[in-house]
Amino acid sequence: MKTATYVHPHHPRSGFTLVELLIALALLGILLTAVVSVNIGTSRAAALLQARNDLLPETQMTQSYIASKLRQASYVFTDGSSFTLNSTSLTTRDPSGSYVWTIGTDPIMAFIVPPRTVSPGQCAAAATDTVRDLYCYTFYAYYGTPRSNMTGSSTALLENPGADSANDGTSWVLMEYRKYYGGAAGGVFATPAAAVAAIPLGGTGRLIMDYLTPTTETGTNVLFDSPVSSATFAQTPGTTNVTMYLAASRTVAGQALSLPATGRYSLTVYPRNLGATQAAN
Repeated sequence: MKTATYVHPHHPRSGFTLVELLIALALLGILLTAVVSVNIGTSRAAALLQARNDLLPETQMTQSYIASKLRQASYVFTDGSSFTLNSTSLTTRDPSGSYVWTIGTDPIMAFIVPPRTVSPGQCAAAATDTVRDLYCYTFYAYYGTPRSNMTGSSTALLENPGADSANDGTSWVLMEYRKYYGGAAGGVFATPAAAVAAIPLGGTGRLIMDYLTPTTETGTNVLFDSPVSSATFAQTPGTTNVTMYLAASRTVAGQALSLPATGRYSLTVYPRNLGATQAAN
């Protein structure tokens, strides 16, 4: 004899309905999306913080480094001074793609640092940089140029900072050109024009700052400014003021990071050896 199974009309069946499964999957999808969004946001914030921590000290150290050189200057080249450092090296090419730099127009500053010891005739015999620092005048130039000049070349460059597709087309790098005046004169000239004509050319620039912002707060690409505008200006202590507009910017994780407040730095240059044998007096 078979017994009948009784199902209470108010007792639910075990398992989930299709609607319940769909709702659960939708809620799970929302939860996973939230978790992924939080992780992406955290990773992006961490990347931006790391980039800021990298850019800030680099800008500050670059400013301090250039300022230390400027404080030793015996002459700062005036607006209108024009020269070609090297017409065959990508490390000396200007933002327009040419090689002719003009103070006051292009993002460049140049000056002369005197030797530590004045000893006529010793510069010509100097064989090492240590000896040259002691006896020779040195030409320095600092300038901004597009990052793509370094990274987009098929030529192997020691100064190539490495390709960065998010920044190569927008960021600049800051370069230093340094070369000793040679010959018997060793960098001693009667006029500024003579100093410009005798700039030691043919060298290469070296990278000293990456991710340089190409424009200043004035919206121009003049990274350095000095009120000295006459090529015959007789520079005296306390009258040569130079302002650097160095700021850093970089696109990280699709977001632009800028540190403009770190960039403005003004100082007064006190030319050395005034009244004595010096370069470009």
